Amino acid sequence: MAMAAARSAALPDGPRLGLALGGGLPFGAAAIGVLDVLERHSLPPACIAGTSMGSIVGLLYAFGYTPAQLEAHFEAFFKTKRLVSVLLRDLRPSRSGFVQGKEVLRAISALVPEGVCFEDLRMPFAVPAACLRTGQEIVFRSGPVLPAVRASISMPGIFTPVEWGGTYLVDGAVISPVPVHILPLLGADVVVPVRAVRAHPPGPRQRIADVRDIDGSAPHVAPPGLLQLIWRSLSLLLQDQFAALVMSQYPLRIMPEIPADDASNTHKVGAIIELGRRAAELQIDAIRAALRTVRSPRDVTPGAASSERLVT
Repeated sequence: MAMAAARSAALPDGPRLGLALGGGLPFGAAAIGVLDVLERHSLPPACIAGTSMGSIVGLLYAFGYTPAQLEAHFEAFFKTKRLVSVLLRDLRPSRSGFVQGKEVLRAISALVPEGVCFEDLRMPFAVPAACLRTGQEIVFRSGPVLPAVRASISMPGIFTPVEWGGTYLVDGAVISPVPVHILPLLGADVVVPVRAVRAHPPGPRQRIADVRDIDGSAPHVAPPGLLQLIWRSLSLLLQDQFAALVMSQYPLRIMPEIPADDASNTHKVGAIIELGRRAAELQIDAIRAALRTVRSPRDVTPGAASSERLVT
C-alpha cells in the first residue's frame, strides 16, 4: 500500500473533542465510520486514545489518513486473504503465544513508517498497554509509536507479549477496553468513548437448561479451532462484558451494534464501518451541545509528556 501524505494538524481553537477507541477484530473498524461522520459535521476529534484495534485506527487517523482512505485500506486488507497470509507468516508458536507480531507490525509500517514518534503526529494520541508483572496500565504518548501499538494489540494467548523495561506488556484492553479516562491527559474537554458491541438476539442472556434436553437430533456442528476458541473466548470476556460496563458510565457514547454473525467476519468490514456511521449520526446533536457547554478549553501539544504509569 502506498503511504498517504500526512494531513496537517487541525486542532480546534475552541473546545476540544476527544475520542477513546475500543478494540475488537474486525468490529473495531466501526470507528472509521464514526470518524467519517464527525468530519462531515465539522466535528473532528482534537485527540485520540486507542487500545487494541482502536490503537491501529487511531494511529492511522492521527498520522493523517482520511476516513475514506482508512475505509479503502481496511476493505482491501480484510476482504482479501491478506490478513490470513500475514498471520500465517507470523505464526510462531511459543510458550507465551502463537503469533509473533513481526509481520503484523510490518503491515502497519507500510502505512506508518518505522521511526514515527507520537510527537510527529498531527494531534495528541495515546496508547495503553497492560503490565503483566504489576497489573499497571502503561500509557504511551511519546517516543516511537509502532512499538506501543504492537504492545496494545497483544491479546494474551494469541500474540506474544512485548518485553519492556524488565517486564512484559499485553493488550491494553485487559485493563482499558475503552481508554476514555486517558483523554483529559491529552487536553480533551468533551470525551466520547467509541466501542462496537455485539447485538445479541432477542430474549434473555441466560438460559436454564437440563442436560437431558439434548436428544441427539440436532445437526452436528464442527468444533472451533484452538486459535478461534481462544480469540472468541477472550473477546467475550475482555471486550464485550467489560467494555459494556465501562461504556455505561458515560451518557455520551457511541456504541454501534454489530450482528453477532458479522462481529468476527472480516469480510463484513464495510458493513461494520457503515454501522459506525449510523451510530455516530445519532450522537451528533448531543456532541455539539456538550461542546457548547465548555467555557475554558485547555491547551496541549502533541506528545507533551513521556509515557506514564497509571495504576488501576
